[in-house]
Amino acid sequence: MREFFSAGAGGLCFGLLLGILTTYGLGHWEQAKEWRKETVERGLAHYCSDTGAWAWKGECHDQSTAGD
Repeated sequence: MREFFSAGAGGLCFGLLLGILTTYGLGHWEQAKEWRKETVERGLAHYCSDTGAWAWKGECHDQSTAGD
Protein backbone atom coordinates (compact mmCIF):
# COMPACT_ATOMS: atom_id res chain seq x y z
CA MET A 1 0.00 0.00 0.00
CA ARG A 2 1.29 3.47 -0.90
CA GLU A 3 1.81 6.15 1.67
CA PHE A 4 -0.61 9.04 1.61
CA PHE A 5 2.11 11.65 1.18
CA SER A 6 4.82 10.07 -0.96
CA ALA A 7 8.34 11.43 -1.43
CA GLY A 8 7.46 12.74 -4.90
CA ALA A 9 4.44 14.67 -3.65
CA GLY A 10 6.42 16.01 -0.71
CA GLY A 11 9.21 17.17 -2.99
CA LEU A 12 6.74 18.85 -5.32
CA CYS A 13 5.03 20.71 -2.45
CA PHE A 14 8.37 21.75 -0.99
CA GLY A 15 9.59 22.98 -4.39
CA LEU A 16 6.41 24.96 -5.03
CA LEU A 17 6.53 26.53 -1.57
CA LEU A 18 10.21 27.42 -1.94
CA GLY A 19 9.58 28.94 -5.40
CA ILE A 20 6.65 31.02 -4.18
CA LEU A 21 8.54 32.33 -1.15
CA THR A 22 11.63 33.13 -3.22
CA THR A 23 9.60 35.00 -5.82
CA TYR A 24 7.76 36.96 -3.14
CA GLY A 25 11.00 37.86 -1.35
CA LEU A 26 12.75 39.05 -4.50
CA GLY A 27 9.74 41.07 -5.58
CA HIS A 28 9.44 42.72 -2.19
CA TRP A 29 13.17 43.53 -2.15
CA GLU A 30 13.06 45.09 -5.63
CA GLN A 31 10.00 47.16 -4.73
CA ALA A 32 11.64 48.48 -1.55
CA LYS A 33 14.81 49.31 -3.50
CA GLU A 34 12.84 51.25 -6.12
CA TRP A 35 10.80 53.05 -3.45
CA ARG A 36 13.96 54.19 -1.65
CA LYS A 37 15.48 55.36 -4.93
CA GLU A 38 12.38 57.45 -5.69
CA THR A 39 12.35 59.09 -2.26
CA VAL A 40 15.99 60.12 -2.67
CA GLU A 41 15.29 61.53 -6.16
CA ARG A 42 12.36 63.57 -4.78
CA GLY A 43 14.49 64.97 -1.99
CA LEU A 44 12.53 63.32 0.80
CA ALA A 45 15.36 61.04 1.95
CA HIS A 46 19.09 60.54 1.53
CA TYR A 47 21.91 58.17 2.37
CA CYS A 48 23.84 59.05 5.54
CA SER A 49 27.41 60.07 4.82
CA ASP A 50 28.85 58.30 7.87
CA THR A 51 27.10 54.91 7.54
CA GLY A 52 25.71 54.88 4.00
CA ALA A 53 22.31 53.82 5.36
CA TRP A 54 19.08 55.13 3.86
CA ALA A 55 17.22 57.64 6.08
CA TRP A 56 14.54 60.29 5.85
CA LYS A 57 15.77 63.88 5.72
CA GLY A 58 16.84 64.98 9.18
CA GLU A 59 17.05 61.47 10.64
CA CYS A 60 20.78 60.97 10.35
CA HIS A 61 23.26 63.56 11.47
CA ASP A 62 26.75 63.92 10.09
CA GLN A 63 29.43 63.14 12.69
CA SER A 64 31.30 66.36 11.93
CA THR A 65 28.28 68.54 12.79
CA ALA A 66 26.90 66.44 15.67
CA GLY A 67 28.91 68.32 18.32
CA ASP A 68 28.24 71.81 16.94
